[in-house]
Amino acid sequence: MGNNDSEASECTVGFPAWLDRQGVPANTSAATVARVRRLSLAYGGLQQLHDRDRLAQLLTELTYGMEDERRGRPNPSRVQINGDLRTGLASLKNAATLFRSYLEGSQKVHSADAGQQRAPRAKSAVAAEPVHASQILSSAYEVMGFNPVELIARSATWAHPKIVARLMAGDRHATWYPGIRRKKPDEVRGSFVQGVQLDDNSYANLAIKLAVFGRRGAQGYNACHVWPKTCYDPRYHTSIANLILLPAEIAKFTDDNDEVASVLQYRAFELFGWKPDESAIPQRPNRYPQANIWRPIPEPTPETERVVAKWTSGNPSGLM
Repeated sequence: MGNNDSEASECTVGFPAWLDRQGVPANTSAATVARVRRLSLAYGGLQQLHDRDRLAQLLTELTYGMEDERRGRPNPSRVQINGDLRTGLASLKNAATLFRSYLEGSQKVHSADAGQQRAPRAKSAVAAEPVHASQILSSAYEVMGFNPVELIARSATWAHPKIVARLMAGDRHATWYPGIRRKKPDEVRGSFVQGVQLDDNSYANLAIKLAVFGRRGAQGYNACHVWPKTCYDPRYHTSIANLILLPAEIAKFTDDNDEVASVLQYRAFELFGWKPDESAIPQRPNRYPQANIWRPIPEPTPETERVVAKWTSGNPSGLM
């Protein structure tokens, strides 16, 4: 197996220790190490693949998206997958990405120790690449047998379809604040680009809270876009049909989990008959939650009715 003896040692000692330093739970760490071993066996070792292209080709082979699933494309990797192909490949890809981060952090340590004339350096002086917290949480749920999709379905708060229908009568995208979009990393919040005002997520957050609760004071929620990249389009950034409220701790799942995104997009179309103009009609995902799984949609409150009436009167700016 060439470098596999060394790689086996890395998977037995070095990699688990690195995962522990990143705060990865023990069960999740064990599952991640097992996935790396499966990849190593299938591909004849990962170290040589990393030396060649930093695992770029491997990560490409482990990429399998919603369109691939819809078209029934075969497994592009060398690893046999039992069960849901897209979820299985996503778990392997996540493990490979973590192992790459470990290898590159480890290489920095070895490089620092290589010069005999240099003073010894404490281990803490070299910082490994951190793991995104949402990856840790997603892996933990998988290992524990919980489905992140069901977690989102049980937690997501949507505007009531009656409210969205009333908003769509005035604007076909139910856009609460026209002429506003999310700013890009190199842009400044509050400035204007070609007449469009730049926001962080404040206007979107306020819009969905007003449409659901009739007030801004709901605590602990993040506003999330059902089609994440549409936040950069002023038609969709504050579209009530394109927004949900989630507990802040799990909101990143909507950005990082393709299966969650596909489920939410189908749900938006199911509830409101809405999608971005440029997108195809969503297809029902394989693991789409049953009706009794979804969190009940709150009935419109008197406060909601008041702010929606104000919006339909043409004065959304008065609701800031």
